[in-house]
Amino acid sequence: MFFKNDCIALIIDIQGRLAELVDGHEQLFKRNRLFAEAMGLLGVPLFYTEQMPEKMGSTRAELSDLLADAECFEKSCFSCASADGFMEALESSGRRCVLLSGIEAHICVCQTTLDLLDAGYEVCLMADAISARDPEQKRIALERLRDAGARIGTVEMLIYELMRDARDPVFKQMLQLVKTT
Repeated sequence: MFFKNDCIALIIDIQGRLAELVDGHEQLFKRNRLFAEAMGLLGVPLFYTEQMPEKMGSTRAELSDLLADAECFEKSCFSCASADGFMEALESSGRRCVLLSGIEAHICVCQTTLDLLDAGYEVCLMADAISARDPEQKRIALERLRDAGARIGTVEMLIYELMRDARDPVFKQMLQLVKTT
């Protein structure tokens, strides 16, 4: 089980033209919007990354309005763990679980997850908010990461797990949010 006071959320590289080329990109945008909005309602800190934005473009407009208060890490490395300041920010959060979404599953998501697991963090992958250009690459990446110790879930599954109870103060707002996405 995951607890909201021990989690941070991480959205990896949903930017530029590449984000349009991944399998099911419209669903990817919707699920990541839900993920970002829900984490905001639950008070879970949100980080996001951009892979060489000067070449690949910035975070997609479909998400950028929700990330104004989130911490952004620009990177050229594939693993977010190697991005300047990322591990320091994660460590200073005091949280030990990373809820992760983004692209591409078999490259940046995979390498980040493996590095975080090696560093002793728990990782939960939002399978419905992760993609790749080739769906087979995503499937194999998720299998590999599960075998390495990551947990696999969905955005909606995680939302209800973090709320735990229909008496949660944001339950009604969350119910409406889930219904509309």
